[in-house]
Amino acid sequence: MTTQRKSSKQPRSHEANRTSREWTAVEKFRLKGLAKQGYSAEKIARVLRRPVDTTIAVASKLGYRLILNELTDARHHM
Repeated sequence: MTTQRKSSKQPRSHEANRTSREWTAVEKFRLKGLAKQGYSAEKIARVLRRPVDTTIAVASKLGYRLILNELTDARHHM
């Protein structure tokens, strides 16, 4: 009886879970509101549970400019 060997080229779990999901209207609305309030790109990404680079790209596509350096975040000065 011969046993079959499993391929060692199985996808890693973190790579298999890296699927992009569409941005909902609610997420875009929240992005707009947080950007207008002066939150940084990093903080907005954390709130929306999205990668920073994707958050910046979507904001740019929607015409919003985000603060890129969290040290200049308006929320730190309050």
